[in-house]
Amino acid sequence: MIDSRWAPLHRLGDTTSWLVLFGAGLLAGALLEIGTLRAALTYPSGVRKFPIATVRAALVRCGLKHLVDRLNESERWDRVLSGGEQQRLAFGRVLLHKPDWVFMDEATSALDDEGQAAVLGLFKEELAGTTLVSIAHRAGVDAFHDRTLTLVMAVGGARLVTKRRPPAPKRAQAVTNRSQTPGRRSIAAVVFRRFRSAR
Repeated sequence: MIDSRWAPLHRLGDTTSWLVLFGAGLLAGALLEIGTLRAALTYPSGVRKFPIATVRAALVRCGLKHLVDRLNESERWDRVLSGGEQQRLAFGRVLLHKPDWVFMDEATSALDDEGQAAVLGLFKEELAGTTLVSIAHRAGVDAFHDRTLTLVMAVGGARLVTKRRPPAPKRAQAVTNRSQTPGRRSIAAVVFRRFRSAR
């Protein structure tokens, strides 16, 4: 189940925004009420904000091609869609809204490795200028981040350990830099919640 919430982070003009994706949780389903699939995908915007071709393309890109013909159907989508489909739908929302920041908590927990790679690949391609902060337990998520922060238990209290990934090749960096607002620096991180003993 997925819950996607949208709110302003702070105001730097009208373009700064963020989106939060949760894997399974108590808030899940709250934003997949009875209504059309198109309304669920374009939430929190209205259905007319995005051209139908763009909405269809977002479904296909996020692995929901089989639902393209159902965009105008009204259903209880929280009951119709599987957990994995709901998570893919949430990534479709991200793709449509293109927020500056995305905060994820176990947002790919219901996807297999191939599905996870497909949706997280959005942040290396279409959403290369979006800053991504993730909390995850599963392997493979860190490959889509350039920094890993691990909270480690220690005698004097927990401490944060940072591991950086090598910079992307020149060509990939050029694409990322073009997609960012001048003067902004995109930083991505994955934070693992599992504690381990300090050595």
